[in-house]
Amino acid sequence: MSPIWLNLGSGPHAVDGWTNLDRSPAMRVSRQPVLRWVALRSGLVDEAHLPAWSREVRSCDLRRPLAFGDGTVDAVYSSHLLEHLYLREAERLLGECHRVLRPDGVLRLALPDFIGIAGQVVGEPDDAEVARRANHDLHAHPADRPHGLGRLRHALSGAYHRWQPTAAFVTELMRAAGFTEVTERSFQQGELPDLAHVETRPESFFLETRR
Repeated sequence: MSPIWLNLGSGPHAVDGWTNLDRSPAMRVSRQPVLRWVALRSGLVDEAHLPAWSREVRSCDLRRPLAFGDGTVDAVYSSHLLEHLYLREAERLLGECHRVLRPDGVLRLALPDFIGIAGQVVGEPDDAEVARRANHDLHAHPADRPHGLGRLRHALSGAYHRWQPTAAFVTELMRAAGFTEVTERSFQQGELPDLAHVETRPESFFLETRR
């Protein structure tokens, strides 16, 4: 049997050899020609917000239990997903990763570098532009309060972070989910299979563990 590799929060582009799962509302809209036309025509979003989604990406609400049996998955990869969930949802998803992984299966997370963003401000505390850029990079809230169509655009994009990860914090969450040895890795370096194809964001920090 072929190994089962899960790519959680894959985005619009499927990686060959992986089971690519995503819950983005934009995926549902982009796959419905009439809805897509209405969204673009109304000005709710532009073309950049509704790219073509590969049919190989499966719609999956990652806030719910994963549809895989206990100990049936060989590897799990997730890039810049957990911070878009509420913290308790992220904790539950890590628990699901622990449940579905086979003994010695690998989990690898890529996450935004909150320490690096905060470090910019600490290094230049009197520079207002640095602070403005750091606030933008945190993706915590839109610059304007959403009104009207803006509320729908905000819900459709799902782009904002609901919490800010650090290596120490996420390591603690992984251990609470049942993982024991958690290692910080470098870009495309580690024990997860097929890293050269599945990992694409070098600006992240990376944590890896085995079941």
